[in-house]
Amino acid sequence: MSSFHDQLKEVRRQAAAKQAAATALSTTATPGDSVNQPQEPDPSIIRRPPDVDAEAWSALPDDLKAELAAGLHTATSKRPRSPPGAAAPNPSSTSTIDTISFGSHPYIRELMERGQVTLRPTTPTYFSGSGKRLGAESSQGAKKRPKTNGLSNTTAISLLSDSDDDDSDTEGPVILPLLTQNLWFDSTCQELRMRHLKKTYFSSGSPFVACQELTGSLLQHLSSSSSSYSIHDQQIQQSPRSGVGSDLRYGCAMLFPKSRAPTVMGSFMFVKSKMTRGLTFGIVENVLLASTHLESFNGPRDPGQEFRALQVVEFKEFVEKLVSLKLIKAAAVMGDMNWDDEKAAVSKRALGDTSMAKLLGGEWIDAYRNLYSVDAHNGYTYDGNQNAMLSSNGFRRRFDRILLYPANKVEVSKVEIVGREVIEGGERVLQSGKRSKITGSDHFGLRAVVKFDI
Repeated sequence: MSSFHDQLKEVRRQAAAKQAAATALSTTATPGDSVNQPQEPDPSIIRRPPDVDAEAWSALPDDLKAELAAGLHTATSKRPRSPPGAAAPNPSSTSTIDTISFGSHPYIRELMERGQVTLRPTTPTYFSGSGKRLGAESSQGAKKRPKTNGLSNTTAISLLSDSDDDDSDTEGPVILPLLTQNLWFDSTCQELRMRHLKKTYFSSGSPFVACQELTGSLLQHLSSSSSSYSIHDQQIQQSPRSGVGSDLRYGCAMLFPKSRAPTVMGSFMFVKSKMTRGLTFGIVENVLLASTHLESFNGPRDPGQEFRALQVVEFKEFVEKLVSLKLIKAAAVMGDMNWDDEKAAVSKRALGDTSMAKLLGGEWIDAYRNLYSVDAHNGYTYDGNQNAMLSSNGFRRRFDRILLYPANKVEVSKVEIVGREVIEGGERVLQSGKRSKITGSDHFGLRAVVKFDI
């Protein structure tokens, strides 16, 4: 069965072949050739769509050109042309940055060439069970989520609804409801748990949702009936020695309300990771929203602390660079950080991660700690004392966080832990043989409302 990733690879392969054929044709022409005769358009050349600025087009890598020519991206704005001798156009001069402006920037092109950044289609796209690509207007795919065998590699799956398109103004303050939730890859009551999470989260303020530990089966359960959301997911293949003890496919995802769809979607992979960790992101109204899952604990000899610290530095530098280049105006990095820098507050003998606040610096805001002190609220999202899904009583940590940048452009008006409620009709069997009630996940979720003054 062909996956969306396979089809993108085929588009890129064909583009490279066409480019090579065009180059060969131009270099083998002889004076005797009818080069001056009227020629039919050469299908081997990747032609620039008419709504894409020529300067931006020339700066794009061939694979992204192929995707644009194939209609896999929506161009939401055009880069202004510069007079001869003038400076390059500023990407922030458009109201909302798009894939073309973002992908043609030298910094992003460099990361793409390294394989660290991948940009993904933003045009609503569907695929049938056979892998056939269906257009957004196809009667076969317009209202039905196709079946899937698993997660597509960093692909975008859009689920259309009957709601009107967003026509909101991007000028001035932008208020975004945010939510991060580790879904838990375990097979326990997956359909029941995802149905509960959808009912709990999606019906309350249409938040932008960052998910972790999303598997193929969880994706199926989550996407069914979620017609008002688009899902941008990432496949991660782990080896038995690189995370949670099994050969497992899971990854991060960002869920976007259709009424406020991203204009750029992509991934940023960490250089330092044994688990292929990184950011899965989208840009909404010039705010980068990213889901991440930092390096996990992998046994006493490999607690992941060194890699986690390096990963924080990597996403910090990436986000701050994007803001300094005016490719975005602000960011929210959300997810399961596996970070344990508050352990010393309960045990002087305990050794945890270094202070994340010190590592990030004063320009970053931890949404929960912005409103609540350590003494007033512990903020535990992984709670062995209160979560029925955990049998490790006493182990309590604030693993899940929402991190905001820059501090002078964000204001947190509300933050709360969600997902504590027990789900009726479900139970699981613990290792001891006892039966236990269930919640939506082994992690509680974290929800915040943030105003970005941009």
